Amino acid sequence: MPLKLKITMVFKEIPHGGFVGFVEEIPGVNTQGNTIRETKANLIDALKLTLDFHRERAEKITGKKRKGITKEAYEFIAA
Repeated sequence: MPLKLKITMVFKEIPHGGFVGFVEEIPGVNTQGNTIRETKANLIDALKLTLDFHRERAEKITGKKRKGITKEAYEFIAA
């Protein structure tokens, strides 16, 4: 069964120039840039870094292979 994951990227123009952006559904994923395009690219990088951080943290807690724990990976592509 395919999984479709949607996230909401929010961009706001800031008074002194440029934009800030954040992912509405994932606290801590935020960034800034000079244009919306740059901010979106930075936001995608911030999302990847955040997911990698939490994945590594979870592996420290659960271990890569541990009896009674099942892990499944899903891949999604941001539009």
